[in-house]
Amino acid sequence: MDDNQRASIASCISLLAQANKFHYLSIGLTMSASIVLLVSGLLPQLSAIWFFILIVVVLLGVGEVYCAVRAGFDQRLLSLLVKEYIDISDDLAQLDSALIGLKLLPQDKKGRDLAKRLLGCLKLFKVQLALCYLQLAAIVFAAAFSFLYR
Repeated sequence: MDDNQRASIASCISLLAQANKFHYLSIGLTMSASIVLLVSGLLPQLSAIWFFILIVVVLLGVGEVYCAVRAGFDQRLLSLLVKEYIDISDDLAQLDSALIGLKLLPQDKKGRDLAKRLLGCLKLFKVQLALCYLQLAAIVFAAAFSFLYR
């Protein structure tokens, strides 16, 4: 592994570590929306728009949790790859074989180079961020709608 590869992996690991901050925010939003939905029978003033938005927030939260689990898994694998490396191409081939054996990687993704893998991690991070921002936007939209159309 050369210095550029090591720096690229370290940057990706650092970025994925920041995903936890958004994950905690998303979990808070998801749990809050879930609690309100659970007690919605006790809240007769809960409008249909709020009910719909809360369901959307929960569904976005489920998607965000999936992305967070995947990002954490990728972060851990990259950390191990940096610590235990001997030959990056051999290590990636062994990793592919293990992931395919566990049914965590489709056959057609076998043999990707490091750059494509890191771009995949970056894409996953962006999707996770987008889901969290969409949760926030949905709540802000519902609040603005409720305020304007009382």
